[in-house]
Order: sequence, then structure tokens, then C-alpha cells
Amino acid sequence: WAVRPASPQIAFVYWTSVSLDRVWIHDSADAFYVDDAFGAVSASLRRSLVERSSQRGVAVFGGRVAVEQSVVRDTQLTTVGEGVLVQAFIGRGDLRVVGSVVERSHRVGVFVFASDALVEGSVIRDTYATASGQLGRGIAVENDPFGETGALTVRGSLVERSADIGIFVGGSSGVIEATRIRDQQPGPGALPTAGGGIDAVRHPESLDRADLIVRDSLVVRGCGLGIDVGAPDALIERTTVRAIEPCADQLHGRGINVQDDPLNPQVPAKATI
Repeated sequence: WAVRPASPQIAFVYWTSVSLDRVWIHDSADAFYVDDAFGAVSASLRRSLVERSSQRGVAVFGGRVAVEQSVVRDTQLTTVGEGVLVQAFIGRGDLRVVGSVVERSHRVGVFVFASDALVEGSVIRDTYATASGQLGRGIAVENDPFGETGALTVRGSLVERSADIGIFVGGSSGVIEATRIRDQQPGPGALPTAGGGIDAVRHPESLDRADLIVRDSLVVRGCGLGIDVGAPDALIERTTVRAIEPCADQLHGRGINVQDDPLNPQVPAKATI
């Protein structure tokens, strides 16, 4: 069955558990929306298509949500434009994206904010920047200004053709295993740092460190920095980084970059390769 524009969103706020299977949700606002304002909630979306949402394809504010064997595509940049968002609300959010495709989102394909997420066996591709050239990250995990960190695991997945960074880890923990990050495509007006494969940095406001593990993965055909370790603790093993070119400003072109944070130079960056 289909949910049409007359219904701006599907919201699970009263039920403790809801499952949708083989559903087409299109041309709505936050198409698949879950929050834990009224207590613990869990939901699943299976074998479904979510497309042309005007805000977010899947929006999770607290609660546990699984997106399995589904496609989330063509989220519009009316306000925010993320394909999938998980964010702490009353409680911490918990998201699983398994065997799914998130494509042609704006700003961030899968955005994890002070919550937990697993992306497994999935494809995140063609994430666009804003009109001013900002963002365009395939997958991003960040902490909030109060120091509540996020935790992201990406396993057996493909992240390609992001306008900014393939996978961004800010003040949180990221584990990337058996994953390909390739062909980042920064457009006109993009930041000088756009085009990298994996970027792990300290959160600029809270100064929380990031922890990064990359195993058995491939970072290829980006620009600027293939893997950028900016003052977190990083372990990179059994991983290939190649064909990283200078960006439009002709800077960098480095495979792996380990660099102290100039805002907090007394805590050095550390990486084991």
C-alpha cells in the first residue's frame, strides 16, 4: 500500500512496536517518523520505498528503528534534506540500516547525532551539497555540544559519489569494516576539505575526541585526503588507499593524513597503521 501527500508523515508516538512491510511512502515531509516522546518505541521498515520527502526520508528521534531491504531516495532540500536521521530525544536513538539503498539525499545520506547506528550491507550514494556548496556527506556521526557522543558501525557497505566526505566521524566513535568509499565529487563552491574518503576529527565545540577503526576497506578516487585523522585515536589495518588527487585548489592529494588539532595542540593525534 502507499502513503500519499495527504498524509505528511507516518508518526509512531503511541505504539510500543510497529512494523511496515512493502510500503511506498512518497511526496511527504518526514516520511517515516519515529519519536519516543510518549515512552519507549520501536519500529521497522522492510522491503519498502521512501521517495521525494520534503524534509527527511526516515527520521528517528529516540527509540529503536530498523530499515531493512528498503530504498530511501530523492529527499528534497526544502529544509534539511537528509535521507536518514537518528538523533537522541528523550532517550538515545538506535538505528539499523541493513541491505538498503539511500541515494540522492541532500546534506547527509545517513546522519547519526548523539545516538547509535549500524549500516550493514547497504549502499549510500550520490549525496548532494546545499546550494552554497556545504556538506554532502555520505554518512556522518557527531556528538552534541553537551558531550553525548555518537557511535557508528559501517560494515560491508558502499559509500560513493558524495559531494563532501564519504564518512565523517566528529567527536564520536566510528568502526568501518569491509567497506568501499570511492569517487567523491565536490562541486562548485565546495569547501577545500571536500572530496575526502574518511574524516575523523575532534568536535569543534565540546572538544570531544573521535575514535576511528578502519579495517579491510578500500578508499579510492577521492581528492584532498583519503583518510584524515585530526586528533582522534585511529587504527587503520588491512586497508587500501589509492588514487587520491589534489582538489580544485591544488592542495593535498594525501593518502593518509595524521595531524594535530590546532585548537588543542597539547593532545596530539595518534594513529596506528
